[in-house]
Amino acid sequence: MGPLSIILGIFFPRLVLVCLWLFTTVPDRAFQGVLFPLIGFFILPYTTLAYAFAMVTNGSVSGFYLAIVIVAAVFDLRSHTAPAKKLRARREARVATC
Repeated sequence: MGPLSIILGIFFPRLVLVCLWLFTTVPDRAFQGVLFPLIGFFILPYTTLAYAFAMVTNGSVSGFYLAIVIVAAVFDLRSHTAPAKKLRARREARVATC
């Protein structure tokens, strides 16, 4: 996982996951099955990418690599909650104007 894949992973995590799956053995070394990376691809792409990075680079998720996975999980959770907050604010603004 070179610097280019890390930079692309920030903006396009699903694309990087697909490329890693097709062209490298990173998912095979990081995950023991197909279920968790597949679920991670659709629901938590940043966390899945960070976990794969930690497992391939360090062999475990501990210390600094644990912090990377936690930050990625926060990014994933934030990406799921931000649209709901915007929708709620738009709905409240529309009700206030009526």
